[in-house]
Amino acid sequence: MDVDEEALNRGLDELSTPPPPASHQGANATNPTIPHQDGSSGAGSAQPVPGSASEPEHTPLQKLGTWFMCAVVFAILPPIAQLVQETSLKNHQAPGFFEFCARADLYIVCMGLAASAIAQAHMRAKSVPLFWTLWNVAVLLFATFLAAGADDKNIDPAVLGRNSFILLITTLLSAGFTTYLSERGPE
Repeated sequence: MDVDEEALNRGLDELSTPPPPASHQGANATNPTIPHQDGSSGAGSAQPVPGSASEPEHTPLQKLGTWFMCAVVFAILPPIAQLVQETSLKNHQAPGFFEFCARADLYIVCMGLAASAIAQAHMRAKSVPLFWTLWNVAVLLFATFLAAGADDKNIDPAVLGRNSFILLITTLLSAGFTTYLSERGPE
């Protein structure tokens, strides 16, 4: 198979050359298209160019909803799935809410949410006040401390579940507010 080196070099030059500014693009500046592999211009293509005016912009609340679905709901799905599977057992006795929370390893969920909020606040330091970063660090340290003793045989499961549920709500509020502030941007 012969490779046309001139065409290959021309293609590499086109890739390494930055596009002209929007002011020099004329009529095509408002309707960018992505070229296809076959060389066609992609006219009529529904794919927007990232960062272009045709790409939909998401509001901070939409981004917060995405964070909630991806970070929170998926984090607590395994214990919920385990509870659903246990209901099919013959001698299943449904645990109380706080006993379920104790078995759900909510401290681990809190640690992950707080750590991700700290990272997000660090990446967008101008958007998030220092107080919220320090608060998330405190939540992470407290959750780590409580998780270390959660496997002790002398701990009451109802008290453990209540404490982990309260910490989960606290973490959701602080990490969620940090996410909102990060996505809202500086004012």
